[in-house]
Amino acid sequence: MFSDNQKISNRQLIRLLDYDALGISTLVLPTALTRILGKDAVFAIGLALLPAFFMIPMLQRAVKKLRQGGLPGWVRYPAGIFYSVEGCLLAAYGAYLLGDMITKNLLVEESFYLVVLFIFVLGGYGISHGIEGRARIYELLYWILLVPLILMLFLAARDVDVDLWTPIATHGIRELLQGTGMVFLFYMISAAAFFLTPYLRKPDCAGRCCRKSMVFAAGINAVVCLLLTGIFGERTLRTMDYPIITLMSMVKLPGGFLERQDVFMVAIWFFTLYAFVNTGMFFASDLPQKLWKRSKKGIWIGCALVLTFLFTVCIYRYAVCRTIFVSIQYGVVLPVSLLLLFILCIRRKKI
Repeated sequence: MFSDNQKISNRQLIRLLDYDALGISTLVLPTALTRILGKDAVFAIGLALLPAFFMIPMLQRAVKKLRQGGLPGWVRYPAGIFYSVEGCLLAAYGAYLLGDMITKNLLVEESFYLVVLFIFVLGGYGISHGIEGRARIYELLYWILLVPLILMLFLAARDVDVDLWTPIATHGIRELLQGTGMVFLFYMISAAAFFLTPYLRKPDCAGRCCRKSMVFAAGINAVVCLLLTGIFGERTLRTMDYPIITLMSMVKLPGGFLERQDVFMVAIWFFTLYAFVNTGMFFASDLPQKLWKRSKKGIWIGCALVLTFLFTVCIYRYAVCRTIFVSIQYGVVLPVSLLLLFILCIRRKKI
Protein backbone atom coordinates (compact mmCIF):
# COMPACT_ATOMS: atom_id res chain seq x y z
CA MET A 1 0.00 0.00 0.00
CA PHE A 2 1.18 3.53 -0.78
CA SER A 3 0.97 6.32 1.76
CA ASP A 4 -1.46 9.11 1.04
CA ASN A 5 0.30 12.32 2.06
CA GLN A 6 0.91 13.24 -1.60
CA LYS A 7 4.51 14.29 -0.97
CA ILE A 8 7.52 13.04 -2.91
CA SER A 9 11.23 13.13 -2.14
CA ASN A 10 13.96 14.83 -4.16
CA ARG A 11 15.15 11.47 -5.46
CA GLN A 12 11.66 10.56 -6.63
CA LEU A 13 11.33 13.93 -8.34
CA ILE A 14 14.60 13.41 -10.22
CA ARG A 15 13.43 9.96 -11.32
CA LEU A 16 10.14 11.41 -12.53
CA LEU A 17 11.89 14.20 -14.45
CA ASP A 18 14.33 11.71 -15.98
CA TYR A 19 11.43 9.63 -17.24
CA ASP A 20 9.69 12.67 -18.73
CA ALA A 21 12.77 14.06 -20.49
CA LEU A 22 14.62 10.88 -21.44
CA GLY A 23 11.94 8.96 -23.32
CA ILE A 24 10.65 11.62 -25.68
CA SER A 25 14.02 13.30 -26.30
CA THR A 26 15.94 10.14 -27.28
CA LEU A 27 13.08 9.16 -29.57
CA VAL A 28 12.64 12.48 -31.37
CA LEU A 29 15.80 14.59 -31.03
CA PRO A 30 18.38 12.51 -33.01
CA THR A 31 16.49 12.69 -36.31
CA ALA A 32 15.14 16.22 -35.80
CA LEU A 33 18.55 17.64 -34.83
CA THR A 34 20.37 15.82 -37.62
CA ARG A 35 18.01 17.36 -40.18
CA ILE A 36 19.04 20.81 -38.91
CA LEU A 37 22.69 20.39 -37.91
CA GLY A 38 23.90 17.10 -39.33
CA LYS A 39 27.05 15.96 -37.55
CA ASP A 40 27.05 19.13 -35.42
CA ALA A 41 23.91 18.05 -33.51
CA VAL A 42 25.89 17.16 -30.39
CA PHE A 43 27.06 20.77 -30.03
CA ALA A 44 23.47 22.00 -29.73
CA ILE A 45 22.85 19.47 -26.95
CA GLY A 46 25.69 20.98 -24.93
CA LEU A 47 24.96 24.63 -25.73
CA ALA A 48 21.30 24.35 -24.75
CA LEU A 49 22.36 23.74 -21.15
CA LEU A 50 23.55 27.36 -20.88
CA PRO A 51 20.14 29.08 -21.29
CA ALA A 52 18.49 26.22 -19.37
CA PHE A 53 20.78 26.74 -16.37
CA PHE A 54 20.30 30.51 -16.65
CA MET A 55 16.53 30.03 -16.37
CA ILE A 56 16.63 27.92 -13.21
CA PRO A 57 17.45 30.74 -10.70
CA MET A 58 14.72 32.87 -12.29
CA LEU A 59 12.24 30.02 -11.93
CA GLN A 60 13.27 29.53 -8.30
CA ARG A 61 12.74 33.22 -7.59
CA ALA A 62 9.38 33.19 -9.36
CA VAL A 63 8.14 30.15 -7.44
CA LYS A 64 9.25 31.71 -4.15
CA LYS A 65 7.23 34.84 -4.92
CA LEU A 66 4.27 32.69 -5.88
CA ARG A 67 4.36 31.03 -2.48
CA GLN A 68 4.55 34.44 -0.79
CA GLY A 69 1.79 36.26 -2.59
CA GLY A 70 0.47 34.48 -5.63
CA LEU A 71 -0.55 35.98 -8.96
CA PRO A 72 -3.35 38.50 -9.44
CA GLY A 73 -6.59 36.96 -10.67
CA TRP A 74 -6.32 38.53 -14.13
CA VAL A 75 -3.07 36.59 -14.61
CA ARG A 76 -3.71 33.50 -12.50
CA TYR A 77 -6.83 32.21 -14.24
CA PRO A 78 -5.72 32.70 -17.87
CA ALA A 79 -2.29 31.24 -17.00
CA GLY A 80 -3.88 28.22 -15.30
CA ILE A 81 -6.11 27.53 -18.30
CA PHE A 82 -3.22 28.08 -20.70
CA TYR A 83 -0.95 25.57 -18.98
CA SER A 84 -3.81 23.11 -18.58
CA VAL A 85 -4.31 23.11 -22.35
CA GLU A 86 -0.54 22.90 -22.82
CA GLY A 87 -0.49 19.84 -20.54
CA CYS A 88 -3.11 18.22 -22.77
CA LEU A 89 -1.10 19.08 -25.89
CA LEU A 90 2.12 17.62 -24.49
CA ALA A 91 0.30 14.51 -23.30
CA ALA A 92 -1.34 14.16 -26.72
CA TYR A 93 1.98 14.35 -28.55
CA GLY A 94 3.50 11.82 -26.15
CA ALA A 95 0.50 9.52 -26.63
CA TYR A 96 0.83 9.86 -30.41
CA LEU A 97 4.50 8.86 -30.26
CA LEU A 98 3.77 5.99 -27.88
CA GLY A 99 0.86 4.66 -29.93
CA ASP A 100 2.77 5.02 -33.19
CA MET A 101 5.82 3.25 -31.75
CA ILE A 102 3.75 0.37 -30.39
CA THR A 103 1.78 -0.18 -33.60
CA LYS A 104 4.98 -0.10 -35.68
CA ASN A 105 7.19 -2.26 -33.46
CA LEU A 106 5.01 -4.44 -31.22
CA LEU A 107 1.34 -4.69 -32.19
CA VAL A 108 1.71 -4.18 -35.92
CA GLU A 109 -1.86 -5.14 -36.87
CA GLU A 110 -3.53 -3.48 -33.89
CA SER A 111 -5.62 -0.30 -34.13
CA PHE A 112 -3.82 2.89 -33.12
CA TYR A 113 -6.99 4.22 -31.54
CA LEU A 114 -7.44 1.12 -29.39
CA VAL A 115 -3.84 1.31 -28.18
CA VAL A 116 -4.17 5.01 -27.34
CA LEU A 117 -7.49 4.44 -25.59
CA PHE A 118 -5.85 1.81 -23.39
CA ILE A 119 -3.01 4.25 -22.60
CA PHE A 120 -5.50 6.90 -21.51
CA VAL A 121 -7.45 4.46 -19.33
CA LEU A 122 -4.18 3.61 -17.57
CA GLY A 123 -3.27 7.28 -17.38
CA GLY A 124 -6.60 8.29 -15.90
CA TYR A 125 -6.31 5.55 -13.29
CA GLY A 126 -2.77 6.68 -12.45
CA ILE A 127 -3.48 10.38 -11.94
CA SER A 128 -6.66 9.64 -9.96
CA HIS A 129 -4.47 7.99 -7.31
CA GLY A 130 -2.18 11.00 -6.91
CA ILE A 131 1.45 11.67 -7.61
CA GLU A 132 3.08 9.79 -4.74
CA GLY A 133 1.99 6.33 -5.86
CA ARG A 134 3.29 6.96 -9.39
CA ALA A 135 6.57 8.35 -8.06
CA ARG A 136 7.14 5.21 -6.00
CA ILE A 137 6.48 2.94 -8.98
CA TYR A 138 8.78 4.97 -11.22
CA GLU A 139 11.49 4.80 -8.58
CA LEU A 140 11.21 1.00 -8.35
CA LEU A 141 11.48 0.61 -12.13
CA TYR A 142 14.20 3.21 -12.66
CA TRP A 143 17.33 1.04 -12.58
CA ILE A 144 15.50 -1.96 -14.05
CA LEU A 145 14.99 0.13 -17.19
CA LEU A 146 18.15 2.23 -17.13
CA VAL A 147 20.76 -0.53 -16.70
CA PRO A 148 19.69 -2.46 -19.87
CA LEU A 149 19.67 0.81 -21.83
CA ILE A 150 23.22 1.68 -20.75
CA LEU A 151 24.34 -1.88 -21.52
CA MET A 152 22.84 -1.77 -25.02
CA LEU A 153 24.41 1.60 -25.76
CA PHE A 154 27.78 0.26 -24.58
CA LEU A 155 27.49 -2.78 -26.85
CA ALA A 156 26.38 -0.61 -29.78
CA ALA A 157 29.59 1.43 -29.49
CA ARG A 158 31.49 -1.50 -31.05
CA ASP A 159 29.88 -0.77 -34.43
CA VAL A 160 30.64 2.95 -34.53
CA ASP A 161 32.60 4.24 -37.50
CA VAL A 162 34.26 7.41 -36.20
CA ASP A 163 34.87 8.60 -39.75
CA LEU A 164 31.13 9.26 -39.97
CA TRP A 165 31.50 11.90 -37.26
CA THR A 166 33.51 14.17 -39.57
CA PRO A 167 33.61 16.80 -40.95
CA ILE A 168 32.26 18.99 -38.15
CA ALA A 169 31.43 22.70 -37.78
CA THR A 170 29.92 22.77 -41.28
CA HIS A 171 26.75 24.68 -40.34
CA GLY A 172 26.16 28.35 -39.67
CA ILE A 173 25.12 30.23 -36.54
CA ARG A 174 21.48 30.28 -37.65
CA GLU A 175 21.22 26.49 -37.78
CA LEU A 176 23.11 26.17 -34.50
CA LEU A 177 20.72 28.57 -32.75
CA GLN A 178 17.73 26.76 -34.23
CA GLY A 179 19.00 23.40 -33.01
CA THR A 180 19.92 24.82 -29.60
CA GLY A 181 16.42 26.27 -29.26
CA MET A 182 14.90 22.89 -30.03
CA VAL A 183 17.01 21.14 -27.39
CA PHE A 184 16.27 23.94 -24.92
CA LEU A 185 12.54 23.23 -25.27
CA PHE A 186 13.16 19.59 -24.42
CA TYR A 187 15.25 20.60 -21.39
CA MET A 188 12.39 22.78 -20.21
CA ILE A 189 10.41 19.59 -19.63
CA SER A 190 12.49 19.34 -16.47
CA ALA A 191 11.08 22.72 -15.41
CA ALA A 192 8.00 20.74 -14.44
CA ALA A 193 9.83 20.40 -11.13
CA PHE A 194 8.68 23.92 -10.23
CA PHE A 195 5.04 23.08 -10.91
CA LEU A 196 5.43 20.18 -8.49
CA THR A 197 6.76 22.24 -5.56
CA PRO A 198 3.46 21.88 -3.61
CA TYR A 199 4.05 18.12 -3.64
CA LEU A 200 7.71 18.19 -2.61
CA ARG A 201 8.88 17.48 0.91
CA LYS A 202 11.67 20.00 0.31
CA PRO A 203 10.35 22.60 -2.19
CA ASP A 204 13.58 24.64 -2.10
CA CYS A 205 15.48 21.76 -3.72
CA ALA A 206 13.45 21.86 -6.95
CA GLY A 207 16.18 23.82 -8.79
CA ARG A 208 18.89 21.31 -7.90
CA CYS A 209 16.69 18.41 -9.02
CA CYS A 210 15.98 20.24 -12.27
CA ARG A 211 19.69 20.77 -12.99
CA LYS A 212 20.54 17.12 -12.30
CA SER A 213 17.79 15.95 -14.63
CA MET A 214 18.94 18.30 -17.40
CA VAL A 215 22.56 17.15 -17.15
CA PHE A 216 21.47 13.51 -17.23
CA ALA A 217 19.27 14.09 -20.29
CA ALA A 218 22.07 15.99 -22.03
CA GLY A 219 24.58 13.20 -21.38
CA ILE A 220 22.31 10.41 -22.61
CA ASN A 221 21.21 12.36 -25.70
CA ALA A 222 24.79 13.27 -26.61
CA VAL A 223 25.82 9.61 -26.42
CA VAL A 224 22.77 8.52 -28.43
CA CYS A 225 23.38 11.12 -31.16
CA LEU A 226 27.05 10.17 -31.48
CA LEU A 227 26.22 6.46 -31.65
CA LEU A 228 23.45 6.89 -34.21
CA THR A 229 25.55 9.17 -36.41
CA GLY A 230 28.54 6.84 -36.17
CA ILE A 231 26.48 3.76 -37.08
CA PHE A 232 23.88 4.95 -39.59
CA GLY A 233 25.55 8.05 -40.95
CA GLU A 234 24.06 11.52 -41.30
CA ARG A 235 22.23 10.88 -44.58
CA THR A 236 20.43 7.75 -43.37
CA LEU A 237 19.68 9.20 -39.95
CA ARG A 238 17.80 12.11 -41.53
CA THR A 239 15.22 9.69 -43.00
CA MET A 240 14.59 7.50 -39.94
CA ASP A 241 11.54 7.81 -37.67
CA TYR A 242 12.75 6.16 -34.46
CA PRO A 243 16.44 5.38 -34.99
CA ILE A 244 17.08 4.48 -31.34
CA ILE A 245 14.50 1.67 -31.61
CA THR A 246 16.16 0.43 -34.80
CA LEU A 247 19.53 0.50 -33.05
CA MET A 248 18.19 -1.62 -30.17
CA SER A 249 17.11 -4.29 -32.69
CA MET A 250 20.57 -4.37 -34.30
CA VAL A 251 22.68 -4.82 -31.17
CA LYS A 252 23.75 -8.44 -30.66
CA LEU A 253 24.02 -9.62 -27.08
CA PRO A 254 26.96 -11.91 -26.22
CA GLY A 255 25.87 -15.55 -26.44
CA GLY A 256 22.76 -14.72 -28.48
CA PHE A 257 20.45 -15.79 -25.64
CA LEU A 258 17.89 -13.08 -26.46
CA GLU A 259 16.96 -12.91 -30.15
CA ARG A 260 14.24 -10.23 -29.95
CA GLN A 261 15.77 -7.90 -27.39
CA ASP A 262 14.24 -4.99 -29.29
CA VAL A 263 10.82 -6.03 -27.96
CA PHE A 264 12.19 -5.92 -24.43
CA MET A 265 13.97 -2.62 -25.03
CA VAL A 266 10.81 -0.96 -26.38
CA ALA A 267 9.51 -1.32 -22.82
CA ILE A 268 11.92 1.46 -21.82
CA TRP A 269 10.19 3.93 -24.12
CA PHE A 270 6.78 2.53 -23.24
CA PHE A 271 7.27 3.40 -19.57
CA THR A 272 9.07 6.70 -20.13
CA LEU A 273 6.55 7.97 -22.68
CA TYR A 274 3.70 6.75 -20.51
CA ALA A 275 5.19 8.77 -17.64
CA PHE A 276 5.38 11.82 -19.93
CA VAL A 277 1.73 11.41 -20.95
CA ASN A 278 0.75 10.95 -17.32
CA THR A 279 2.59 14.10 -16.25
CA GLY A 280 0.91 16.18 -18.95
CA MET A 281 -2.56 14.98 -17.96
CA PHE A 282 -1.75 15.44 -14.29
CA PHE A 283 -0.99 19.14 -14.84
CA ALA A 284 -4.04 19.49 -17.11
CA SER A 285 -6.32 18.27 -14.30
CA ASP A 286 -4.43 19.57 -11.26
CA LEU A 287 -4.10 23.24 -12.29
CA PRO A 288 -7.83 23.95 -12.83
CA GLN A 289 -8.68 22.09 -9.64
CA LYS A 290 -6.42 24.49 -7.75
CA LEU A 291 -8.12 27.46 -9.44
CA TRP A 292 -11.63 26.23 -8.70
CA LYS A 293 -11.10 24.49 -5.38
CA ARG A 294 -14.72 23.53 -4.85
CA SER A 295 -14.82 21.47 -8.02
CA LYS A 296 -14.34 17.72 -7.96
CA LYS A 297 -11.05 16.17 -9.05
CA GLY A 298 -12.74 13.52 -11.20
CA ILE A 299 -14.42 16.14 -13.39
CA TRP A 300 -11.12 17.72 -14.38
CA ILE A 301 -9.48 14.32 -14.93
CA GLY A 302 -12.32 13.40 -17.27
CA CYS A 303 -12.02 16.70 -19.15
CA ALA A 304 -8.25 16.25 -19.48
CA LEU A 305 -8.68 12.70 -20.82
CA VAL A 306 -11.27 13.69 -23.43
CA LEU A 307 -9.39 16.77 -24.62
CA THR A 308 -6.06 14.90 -24.76
CA PHE A 309 -7.62 12.04 -26.72
CA LEU A 310 -9.07 14.49 -29.28
CA PHE A 311 -5.70 16.23 -29.65
CA THR A 312 -4.00 12.85 -30.08
CA VAL A 313 -6.39 11.82 -32.88
CA CYS A 314 -5.77 15.12 -34.69
CA ILE A 315 -1.99 14.80 -34.38
CA TYR A 316 -2.12 11.21 -35.63
CA ARG A 317 -4.45 11.79 -38.58
CA TYR A 318 -3.19 15.12 -39.87
CA ALA A 319 0.48 15.92 -40.47
CA VAL A 320 -0.36 19.63 -40.39
CA CYS A 321 -1.42 19.24 -36.75
CA ARG A 322 2.06 17.96 -35.88
CA THR A 323 3.53 21.04 -37.56
CA ILE A 324 1.10 23.28 -35.68
CA PHE A 325 2.04 21.60 -32.39
CA VAL A 326 5.73 22.37 -32.92
CA SER A 327 4.91 25.95 -33.96
CA ILE A 328 2.82 26.43 -30.81
CA GLN A 329 5.73 25.35 -28.61
CA TYR A 330 8.14 27.75 -30.33
CA GLY A 331 5.82 30.67 -31.05
CA VAL A 332 3.33 30.63 -28.17
CA VAL A 333 4.34 28.54 -25.16
CA LEU A 334 7.94 29.76 -24.93
CA PRO A 335 7.17 33.51 -25.28
CA VAL A 336 4.19 33.33 -22.91
CA SER A 337 6.25 31.42 -20.34
CA LEU A 338 9.05 33.99 -20.54
CA LEU A 339 6.52 36.82 -20.15
CA LEU A 340 4.95 35.25 -17.06
CA LEU A 341 8.40 34.63 -15.64
CA PHE A 342 9.28 38.28 -16.20
CA ILE A 343 6.06 39.43 -14.47
CA LEU A 344 6.79 37.26 -11.45
CA CYS A 345 10.44 38.29 -11.19
CA ILE A 346 9.77 42.05 -11.28
CA ARG A 347 6.79 41.94 -8.90
CA ARG A 348 7.84 43.41 -5.57
CA LYS A 349 4.80 43.25 -3.39
CA LYS A 350 2.09 40.79 -2.52
CA ILE A 351 -1.07 41.02 -4.52
